Amino acid sequence: MSARVRKGDTVPGVERSAWSIKEFAATLGVNYNTVRRMVAREELRAVLVGGEYRIPDSELKRLLAPQK
Repeated sequence: MSARVRKGDTVPGVERSAWSIKEFAATLGVNYNTVRRMVAREELRAVLVGGEYRIPDSELKRLLAPQK
């Protein structure tokens, strides 16, 4: 019998490829609305999937990368 996978569960051995706005904000330690505004101003790439925005993992890496 297989285990049920629920929303928000992670799969071992599979890298995350996109974040919800809520998850992205929590990871960065900023307010949800801050991330929404960044998406609206196109400071962050985001894709609308099923009525919810998904932010690619590459955007998180870009923000966390050391500035030159």
